[in-house]
Amino acid sequence: MLDEKELSIVAIIILLLISIFAIAYFLFYVEDNNSNQNVAPVLATGYENITAEKAYNLILKSNDTANNYNLIIIDARVVDYSCPTCLNNHYKNAHLPGAILDKKLDAKAYYQDLNETSDILVYNEEDSSKTEILSFCEELVGHVYGNIYILEGGISSWTGAGYPLEKSS
Repeated sequence: MLDEKELSIVAIIILLLISIFAIAYFLFYVEDNNSNQNVAPVLATGYENITAEKAYNLILKSNDTANNYNLIIIDARVVDYSCPTCLNNHYKNAHLPGAILDKKLDAKAYYQDLNETSDILVYNEEDSSKTEILSFCEELVGHVYGNIYILEGGISSWTGAGYPLEKSS
């Protein structure tokens, strides 16, 4: 059996080991967080056509509060309709989750300052090669921090893949 002096020594050793592990964990944790915060934002250098599946995964990622991912979703179906009232009805009845309706496709409205990084996903009705969509994305290049995506096949490919839509009141 251990006497009182030996028990004290064992307790001190255990406390020292716990302290060393706690300090090491704290140092690695702080270093990991600081290394992520010091990454400089990068201006978009182009845009990419993506599938409905990849768009869906980006939306899921942006909805996950555990990470720090920002996604701006732009409903650009305005370029497909000459009737603004019709467009509002299309948007109100069905749009990608979290999408905002952009009636003018003014790229300057999405320019960000150096401290903001957001990926941008743009979609229209069906044809992602519409001149207006491409011009809009080209104007964003070099002015936004993050990636620029165009949903291939527009909202039609999204619904065709069975992904959910939102309605507005």
